[in-house]
Amino acid sequence: MTATKNDIQRLIECCICCDYLTDVRETPCCHQLFCYSCIQSWLKKTTKNCPRCRSTTLTEQGLLKNIVVQRFVDNLQFDCPNALQGCSLKIARSDLVKHKRLCLYSPEKLANKQRLKLDESRSLLLRFKEGKTFITDKVLFDLAKLFYDEHDCNNARECLQMIKDQDNSQEIIILQAKVERDTNHYDKALELYSKAYTLVKSNSQRIELLSAKGHLLSKKGQYEQAKDAFSQALDLLPTDDDSQMKAEILNALGLIAKKCSDVSKKQQPELEPYDQAISSYDEALRIVDNNSKLWSDIISNLADVHRKKGNYNEARELYLKSLKQAESLYGPNHPSIADIMNNLGILYKKEGKYAEALDYLKQALKFSKHYYGQQHPTIGIYLTNVGDIYRKQGDFKTAEATYIEALTCLEQAYGENHIEVAEVLNSMGLVLKKRADYDGAEKHYKRAIEIVYDTFGHDQEHYKLGIYYNNLADLDRKRNKFDDALQLYQRALTSIAKTLGPQHSEAAEILHNIGQVQHQLGNYKEAIDYINRALMIIKREFDDKHYKYGMYLNSLGLAYAMINDYKIAYIHLKQALQILLNTLGSDHIEVCDVYSNLGDICMKFVVEIDQQKQKHQSEQQAKLDEAKAYYLDAQRIVQATFGNEHTKAIQFSSLLFIVNNYSSLSKI
Repeated sequence: MTATKNDIQRLIECCICCDYLTDVRETPCCHQLFCYSCIQSWLKKTTKNCPRCRSTTLTEQGLLKNIVVQRFVDNLQFDCPNALQGCSLKIARSDLVKHKRLCLYSPEKLANKQRLKLDESRSLLLRFKEGKTFITDKVLFDLAKLFYDEHDCNNARECLQMIKDQDNSQEIIILQAKVERDTNHYDKALELYSKAYTLVKSNSQRIELLSAKGHLLSKKGQYEQAKDAFSQALDLLPTDDDSQMKAEILNALGLIAKKCSDVSKKQQPELEPYDQAISSYDEALRIVDNNSKLWSDIISNLADVHRKKGNYNEARELYLKSLKQAESLYGPNHPSIADIMNNLGILYKKEGKYAEALDYLKQALKFSKHYYGQQHPTIGIYLTNVGDIYRKQGDFKTAEATYIEALTCLEQAYGENHIEVAEVLNSMGLVLKKRADYDGAEKHYKRAIEIVYDTFGHDQEHYKLGIYYNNLADLDRKRNKFDDALQLYQRALTSIAKTLGPQHSEAAEILHNIGQVQHQLGNYKEAIDYINRALMIIKREFDDKHYKYGMYLNSLGLAYAMINDYKIAYIHLKQALQILLNTLGSDHIEVCDVYSNLGDICMKFVVEIDQQKQKHQSEQQAKLDEAKAYYLDAQRIVQATFGNEHTKAIQFSSLLFIVNNYSSLSKI
């Protein structure tokens, strides 16, 4: 029997950190292999059981050293971590640390070369400013390009400003636009791109400038203008054009269609937004080179659309197709592989399969750390996704620690006011909200909002404002400050309506939350109206089988229960259960809530039967049995997700006690 590549991979990886084994230890109970530091940390937990077989007899003293596997792992050949910078050597794992220190392509050595080059250029610029030397406009432009290529945008800008005839050179204006773009001065960059457009002569240059404008407008959340720019670029191409440029533009149009439903509706009213995205991606795939990175990117983007639509199996197939292609292009451990692993992790998170999601995300981190080290911004983004998994699992301490690590990484890479930093702050706010630290959550949300304003301007709406204001409103709802919450929800709705459109699923999320406030205020009919509006949007954007449709039906059922219309409530909850079982599976935590609510409704029926003059014992017992089945399923999910000691698990034990002893308890 021949071992597969996956079998070997599983053998040499620790199933706690998902990285290659270090200082290997084997468990005597199930012979699973772990890094010594990982299993050591695990055994310090209160459970102190084996991570693989759950044996309670495992102790640190009982762990066995596995020298054979350690020797095998140490002799594995890896690409140099600096392969992306040009090193072509393969190194044994045991020699990686030494090689990284000595490698000519190491970040430190390249940084020294870069520093010397920059120092020479800065010295030349300083002598020119002091009048000690003469530099032509061409030399100033070449210096500006050098500074820009080495990410020194301040000196690049200064050189460009010193050029005398800068207003009539498209080359200079385009470089100025890139400098302003890369320093987050988006409006200035757009102005310069427009200016350059009036000077260029060829269609190919116009297409490049329109594409650059489109990407920038998309980044600003101005999707309608972005789509116009890309559409103009597409119109300038010959009708029979099958170039990579056309594929890139179609890919960009697909991203906009995926993001923004209302803009897409205006352009192609006969198609739903996600169908428009799929149409753009399919056309791009028809012409793109199958062996290119762009092909893999488009396949991943197409998978994203199916993930958004809740078509998880289709999304998984596409991600795996993209993964296979990327592995054939780059080998098994490239950063491009890590990106697809990250997407697969997000997909499994959506399905509530948190263990699988964590495995994929840790694999993504492993590959990226090998090439980029610990402090690359990609690491920060992946860590944020890992933190999301821990948050979903209810492990809020680990989630917060992971977010802090991600925040440190992104702040070091981008600075404290970058838009990616805002995303982590928002995620940290969600954790603090779960821990009832509403003041801490508010502080993080407000800082995230301020970053969006600083990045895109206080007079510019951006869809992220809608998301962050929505989360801020949730805090006031939790604090029972309902008037403040409603004001913030309206503010969030305005941002979403102006950027993504009033019929976008993000708008549905806010309408649903307003319905929740009305529910808490006792305005149940208003709550029903808002939830129905949210349901209509989800049905239009996705269909009535999407998981969000099921979640909102759950809320609708609860609202009907509050006006004592238990039959309608029961119908909506049963419908919600079927949708969530079909989309998320029988073990997802969202399904737990519906099981719990159905159990409660069944108990309402039991009490109603009790109050009738002619009691129907068999009907009452049937409803008690049904309630018991729902509570047992809810308890099973909570115990599997959070453990037997979780508050909700204990709560379901109490409810089951009431169901099992209803006859005797009702006589008290």
